[in-house]
Amino acid sequence: MILVIQSMSDTNSKFDDLDVNHASNKQKGNYGEYKAYDNLINNESLKKAGYDLERIGNVAPTSPNDRIIKRIDGLYKNNNTKSVVKYVIDEAKFGTSQLGTTKLEGHQMSNDWLLGIGSGKSRISKAVNGDDKLATEISNALENGQIERVLSKVNSKGETITFRLDSEGKIVGTWP
Repeated sequence: MILVIQSMSDTNSKFDDLDVNHASNKQKGNYGEYKAYDNLINNESLKKAGYDLERIGNVAPTSPNDRIIKRIDGLYKNNNTKSVVKYVIDEAKFGTSQLGTTKLEGHQMSNDWLLGIGSGKSRISKAVNGDDKLATEISNALENGQIERVLSKVNSKGETITFRLDSEGKIVGTWP
């Protein structure tokens, strides 16, 4: 299995000309994911807080018209070896969009939702393209409290505010 690692140099911003006020929901969703990715990789305040993030697994959208894929929006390895946090899992929402709830696994970004407890389909495994070894490592980190769950809220100006989520997928404050 090949693990895909994406850096900002992999993307050219086809989002620069997007008019979010007239964009489709799909385009707004892709824009939100792209801006969340850009924030997590390039935000200097995150680096000062001890996060040296590298996106792993699925790649971020590179265009407003990319196909929507139902999955974890962003999975990041923290390359700061001194940090207890090994991974950051991000869910991006544009505008007034909110975290959802599923019948089988409850609240989006909860442990049950990430691990696919009700359906038997791990979203972590899907996010790393079926790399079982890496999925197990990340699932173990989740159980050991070595993962930060983040909700990235992106507004129409492209500004991103990040929130920390608990094991039930509930907002517990700003992040970091």
